[in-house]
Amino acid sequence: MKKLLKFKRKLKHTKKIQLYQTARRRLNEYGTLAPAGSRQALTAAVQSGADAVYLGGPQFGARYSAENFTIEEMKTWVDYCHLYGVDVHVTVNTLVKEKEIESLKEYLKQLNEIGVDALIVQDMGAVEIIKRLFRI
Repeated sequence: MKKLLKFKRKLKHTKKIQLYQTARRRLNEYGTLAPAGSRQALTAAVQSGADAVYLGGPQFGARYSAENFTIEEMKTWVDYCHLYGVDVHVTVNTLVKEKEIESLKEYLKQLNEIGVDALIVQDMGAVEIIKRLFRI
């Protein structure tokens, strides 16, 4: 019994070390993050070997004049990018007003459901909402 407990403790410690090493490796990795302001730009970035792309959605993006993606289009493009091993980052880079908080939460849930890999956030209040919403 003592050997089993000792093994379990060692296993937990080993897992922690592996997680730590994985995190350290990720921090030390460099990659290319390409803008994908249009469908053509996204396709070109993926086919050119980008590690990740960033794009704007229908809400909370600073580039109103850009050809932003709808949620349905984003789902298709997220699947496309993931087929090629490319991460998708979505911009949430506007200052969120108090009356927009519920809309932001719903938008974030939609982004999570479609499998977005990361967010690019400007508003620190939005960062706090993300932390609470997803228990990060």
